[in-house]
Amino acid sequence: MYLSLDIQDLDFSEVGTWPSAVKALCFALAAALALAGGYLLHLSGQRDELAAAERRESSLKAEYQRKRRLADELPAVRARRDATAAAFAAMLRRLPADTEVPGLIEDITRAAVANDLSIHRIDLADEQPAQIYLVLPIAIVVRGDYHQLGAFVGAVAALSRIVTLHDFEIAPDPPTDADAALVLSIAAKTYRYVEDAP
Repeated sequence: MYLSLDIQDLDFSEVGTWPSAVKALCFALAAALALAGGYLLHLSGQRDELAAAERRESSLKAEYQRKRRLADELPAVRARRDATAAAFAAMLRRLPADTEVPGLIEDITRAAVANDLSIHRIDLADEQPAQIYLVLPIAIVVRGDYHQLGAFVGAVAALSRIVTLHDFEIAPDPPTDADAALVLSIAAKTYRYVEDAP
């Protein structure tokens, strides 16, 4: 059976006399409006909080992964640190102490004599401070032929103590007895570690 209902026939002052299907429909509509209003008022704020918590969770997970990778790399980093400290200690042992500078000068002199060079001079300059070490410049002037000079430079570079060579100059020596002698002027530098450097 089909009921025809005209909205204009419904009187809001007599809601109790409305057909039960219309009452149920109005109740469902009112419940839906109440739920939508509750969602908009109460749950939308909580959804914003949930979205913020989810974003924070993802950033915390990323930070956790980063820190976990760092923790996993810790043994390798410690091993590299220990290797670097050992290499640094070995380098420090190669730097001459105050008392070893005369021995270093002797080693340079021996290298010159072993390569048949005549020594014109070996002069020590004043120590120059650097960041954590002192630089001791040594001016060396020796005379010999090209191959002897090359062997001398190689011998100085191979010394057990750290010696660097800088600012070399090779010039012909006035010929005596028709030999092809050269004069090598070179600045050698050795370094000394300063314990109480800043």
